[in-house]
Amino acid sequence: LEGLKVKDVATNTESSYFLDLTGALWSVGQDTSGDLGSGVDSHTSVPVKVVEGNVTEVAARNQTVLYRDQNGSLHGFGSGGHGRLANNSTSSRHSPIMVHDANVTSFASGADHSAMVLTDGSLWTFGQNHRGQLGNGTKAHVSQPFRVEASGVVDVSTYPENTIYVKDDGSLW
Repeated sequence: LEGLKVKDVATNTESSYFLDLTGALWSVGQDTSGDLGSGVDSHTSVPVKVVEGNVTEVAARNQTVLYRDQNGSLHGFGSGGHGRLANNSTSSRHSPIMVHDANVTSFASGADHSAMVLTDGSLWTFGQNHRGQLGNGTKAHVSQPFRVEASGVVDVSTYPENTIYVKDDGSLW
C-alpha cells in the first residue's frame, strides 16, 4: 500500500479502519464478529479494502463499524448485538449493510449502541439500553432507530453507557 494517502481513521477493540483519498474504506486486524467487513472471520496484518469508494467518514467501537457515504447514507458491519446496526436483528454482519438510506449528518458508535442525526436535526438511537443511554425512557434494547429529538440536533457522541448531543442553540444534552 505504498503511496496510500489517508483522510480519516477509526479503531475498535482489535481492528483499525481508514479511508483513503478516493473514499475507499480499509480494515486491518482481528475479526471477531465480522468487524473487518471482509466477509469471513479471520485476521490480517495487511489492510483489506472493504468498500471501493464514496465513503466520507468512519466510526468504530467494540466490534461495530459505521460509515457514511457521499449520499449521506449510513452503513455498518460487525457485531449487531442488541440491535446496534439497526437492522431489526442482533446478528453480526460480515459484510456492510444499510443502516439508514440517506440524510445522515452526524453519527456515533458506542460500545453497544449507536446514534445518528439526520438533516432535519432529528436524533435517533438504537442498540443496547441497560443504562438508559438511548434516551427513550426505558431500559429496553432497540433494534430499529428510535427518535429521541425531533429537530435542532447538530452533533452526537456516544460512549459505552451514554449519549450526548449538541443542539443548534449550543446547548448540550
